[in-house]
Amino acid sequence: MARDQIWKREHAVADPLISVAETHQNHAHWTKLGRVPAIATHEIVLAVKQANLDTLDKELSDRSTPGSPKYGKHLSFTDVDRLIAAREPATRLLQWAKTNVPSHEIKRMSPRGEFIRISAPVGEIETALSAQFYYYTSSVTGKTTVRTDGYKLPSSIKADLHAIFHTVDFPPLMKPTPSAQKVGTAGGSNASPANSITPAVLNSFYRIGSNAGSADVSQGVFETGGQYYSPESLSLFQQNFNLPTSYKVTTDVGGHASNVVCSVSPNSCAEANLDVQYMMAISQSTPMTYYYEANEEDPFVAFVEAIAAEASPPDVNSISYGSVESEISASTMEAFNTEAMKLGTMGASVFVSSGDDGVANYMVSSKAQCAYNPSYPATSPYVTAVGATYASSWASPGEGEIVCQGNKGGTITSGGGFSATFDAPSYQTAAVAAYFQNVGTPPASGYAAGGRGYPDVSLSGFGYEVVIGDDIYSVCGTSCSAPTVAGMVSLINAIRVEAGASTVGFLNPAIYAAGAASAAFNDVTQGENQCTADGAVCCTQGFSAAKGWDPTTGFGSVDFEAFKTLLTADLSAASVRAAEYRLRGKRGATGATSGPKATSTNEAVATSAPAPTKAPAALGAAAPSGGTPSGLTTTAVVSITAAVSAAASASLVLLAKRQRSRRTAQVDTAEGTPALSYSALTSPTA
Repeated sequence: MARDQIWKREHAVADPLISVAETHQNHAHWTKLGRVPAIATHEIVLAVKQANLDTLDKELSDRSTPGSPKYGKHLSFTDVDRLIAAREPATRLLQWAKTNVPSHEIKRMSPRGEFIRISAPVGEIETALSAQFYYYTSSVTGKTTVRTDGYKLPSSIKADLHAIFHTVDFPPLMKPTPSAQKVGTAGGSNASPANSITPAVLNSFYRIGSNAGSADVSQGVFETGGQYYSPESLSLFQQNFNLPTSYKVTTDVGGHASNVVCSVSPNSCAEANLDVQYMMAISQSTPMTYYYEANEEDPFVAFVEAIAAEASPPDVNSISYGSVESEISASTMEAFNTEAMKLGTMGASVFVSSGDDGVANYMVSSKAQCAYNPSYPATSPYVTAVGATYASSWASPGEGEIVCQGNKGGTITSGGGFSATFDAPSYQTAAVAAYFQNVGTPPASGYAAGGRGYPDVSLSGFGYEVVIGDDIYSVCGTSCSAPTVAGMVSLINAIRVEAGASTVGFLNPAIYAAGAASAAFNDVTQGENQCTADGAVCCTQGFSAAKGWDPTTGFGSVDFEAFKTLLTADLSAASVRAAEYRLRGKRGATGATSGPKATSTNEAVATSAPAPTKAPAALGAAAPSGGTPSGLTTTAVVSITAAVSAAASASLVLLAKRQRSRRTAQVDTAEGTPALSYSALTSPTA
């Protein structure tokens, strides 16, 4: 019987099917090839429709806005679990998968039920979704993927689903990782190139008086795209720039560490080494999580799956990767936004680089292609987007910065503009309106007036000295500024927690409430972002810097001392000073002889240094074939409480412990991660 007739035979009296309206926004570079064989396996992700998202948004605003009675009183993992109410719809989706995709294997499932990733024969998925899956190849990357042009869902479960990923959502084109230019040898007598950035330069120019972090807070970087970091390079970096050498990556999720790869292929490590070295240089002694996602097909989906699984995510998260909005499905962006909201309500911050090619973005190679192409996830209203500045000299703290421009010596051009997908959030509307009143030359038409403006803040994005292998390389980009600003917020978190307060969490409302009048920012009023990196293409589209917030550098670069004052305004000056004194004392007591013990979810790859010890996986163990998660029976109805509790417990072991003071600030202070209470149906074993 033909595959297209199977559904008619097996679902003659089934629920009415409803077409899913979403199609991919831009897959012009994908060419359809042949049909995928029915016996081939394919992974799909069932994204559960989460409840009360308007309430979640309001809770985030209330807990992030200075002056609110709820300011700083973050929600717990349990609180968020109750609010989103994903357990019951997840149960129904598991029942649907058991009945309609009988050979499925559960690859991983979020402890609160938000995401269920399954693998199954294509033929079964086609029958369940009334779809046809084909191979597609990209004329840009040359890669092949499996997708469909559309699918249908039974009316009985459509209300339970936000989306099914890996169906109509094609892999996005990603911003290229920064290239590295060799400028010297680690430990050698070579002088730093003019205008280069080192940890000491950052401390001096941006007025960072102390790099004393805390073991009671945590930070992390997200990596993908084949990037490795090198433990040996980190040690050499610390030695070369007179930093404490005891601090290592605490938690390695993904096991993408290799001294060998970094020695023979520097560009395979430029991004990851940059992120790790500078975040750890700014906030020393703070436990560091290195999260690597190997699945380049869906890095943003994988990121939100990972975050949803964490009962205790890093307090500060930096993402130096991005695509353009037109490359990403609306459902993917919405899912990312939801998880970023949840992170904010739990007291965690997310920083995203704003892009390195101005408004046109990385896919433009000629003037005929010029257009406004907003970067995502920098345009998410729930992250802090970080742009880039440049100065001819870093000798005078806070002075002389302009927009980093590829056509004026900056190598890259700070990304910025307005989202074509998301409206300007309420915390930002006044700043955006002021920009159009202050800017001298109106921008060329074509941008999304009323969209979420980005970036929010900036920092130097030029000439960071990074150790890769045994050599020193110069790296440029908003990939430099984002993890550095994130490290600054880690320092402020350390002070707040030491003083008995909560972490900063989502800081945009505080930034915009302070506004252009705040001393926390060095206002950048010169430059524009019409050109791509290296000035390869200069467009008529673009924006100019202006007084106050603008879509080139946000409010400008960060003055750390004033920034710290802004984000500790709810604390007494005496308690802040006392906390700083104690943190310096702790750092002095530990010196360079101790540091956080490293753990890893995968063995280190090709490293000559001792491999980190193995830790439980954050995302739960893979299930055996037949669709039954590890540890569950094959009866028709079983409780998955034990399984999800184990996955959540693994999350607690994997990541740095939540600091004691945050718990005192939460509404729900119960220790541990709650087990889900719903019952689930599993597929019979084959």
